[in-house]
Amino acid sequence: MFVAQDKPFDMLVKAMKTTFKTYELFELCRIVLAKENRFTVMLSTLPNVGSGLFISVPDQIPFESEEDAFNHVLANHLERFFEVSEVEVDPPKGNFQFVNRCQITGDLIGPPNYHRYQDILKDHFNRNIQGMSFDRYLEKVESVKEPEVIQAWVDKMKVSRQYKVIIAEGSGEEPRVLHTLDEIRFFLMTNRKQQVVVQKEKWKIPGEKVELMPQGNLRQSIEVMLEDQRRFPLDTANHLRGRLRRCNLHFTKRGSKGITYVCAVKRKHRYSDTVFSASLQSLIGFVESHPEITQVKLLEEYFAETGVEATEDAKKQLLQDLRWLVSEGYVTEYADDRLYADKALPMTQAEDKQRQTGNRKPEESSAPDAGEKPEDSVSEPGIGSVSVPVIESADTADAPAGDERPESIGDEPPLESVPDAESVKEVGEVDSKDPEVENDATSFEEQTGEAAGTESKS
Repeated sequence: MFVAQDKPFDMLVKAMKTTFKTYELFELCRIVLAKENRFTVMLSTLPNVGSGLFISVPDQIPFESEEDAFNHVLANHLERFFEVSEVEVDPPKGNFQFVNRCQITGDLIGPPNYHRYQDILKDHFNRNIQGMSFDRYLEKVESVKEPEVIQAWVDKMKVSRQYKVIIAEGSGEEPRVLHTLDEIRFFLMTNRKQQVVVQKEKWKIPGEKVELMPQGNLRQSIEVMLEDQRRFPLDTANHLRGRLRRCNLHFTKRGSKGITYVCAVKRKHRYSDTVFSASLQSLIGFVESHPEITQVKLLEEYFAETGVEATEDAKKQLLQDLRWLVSEGYVTEYADDRLYADKALPMTQAEDKQRQTGNRKPEESSAPDAGEKPEDSVSEPGIGSVSVPVIESADTADAPAGDERPESIGDEPPLESVPDAESVKEVGEVDSKDPEVENDATSFEEQTGEAAGTESKS
């Protein structure tokens, strides 16, 4: 499952509330999933399958096995536990006929009859080789018999690393210095295991850290599911919808396919008795008669067809009027700058209210003049606006111009809430008792009875 990170999500909502543009729900999902630093991956093990996830504590990266997580820490985070230094030692003594060399990196490992050969080989593998098993890597080790190469290895072994254990103040531990990989592994397993690796059933990892994970079933599962959601982000949309609702954004459905749109403005209907100023009435009538026209085309064609002189003041007034109509909900401006205005309803506002209340007598009230624009609601286009990246969707072109209606609970699958920060016990850890997380296993077939969607469980 993929959930929008808080900062990118807040920036996206702010942009929508500033520009008043309307987005497809799936389009917003694709914006979130387009870059790894915009989403978080929620992981959980399937019931009765596997033994959980093993987390590298220093960098919060999940692994399929404890050994893989431990080797990752040994290769990348020893400085958290030891002070590493290099000291000069006596070179190895003996008659070495050849030395082994790594074909991948070109590093000299040593002769197989050297007593530290296995430690050096494993340490080199953990530090430098990824996406390959140890048994397969052994096939990439070659033997070299040239005397100058053997001597180069002997000179290299004149310098050795030693690892001084970092002791917390007041712990009462004795200072220790370790030299071999086996000594380091044994010390960490017996004295620092909870600081090296922990086991969890559920975990979350930022999208940008996925590329740091080793190649394997877990990473492959994430990458496959991510590509699937980028093509058809149904599961992501089910979770993103709840967060957008809590930000007071409005949902509408349009067209025979029932495409869901999201906007910061609630749609308003025009009635036969709705009154606008002359400039507003002319503009909204033009947009109504030119559906799907863009703002650029509007500036080019409006003055040519209406006969109004295209002065700078006239263009400025036109953009101000357009922004007011969009901000009030009478005109829809889509993310790709297309404009659309519904036709005026043939009934009056009072008749519509009476119809909706079941023929109850509407309360008498004086409706404000729709043609008067509140001063605080009019602003120059472009001032304070935020640009949002747009991802084209094939669904937009298929949607007919009319039949736009507010989204209702019966039109879509039941909503699922997004796991917030409160559902996480610590960085990356998901509370196993969180009902929002437990409900993640609900499939789309169970929600709608249709055969669509896939479970984004790793």
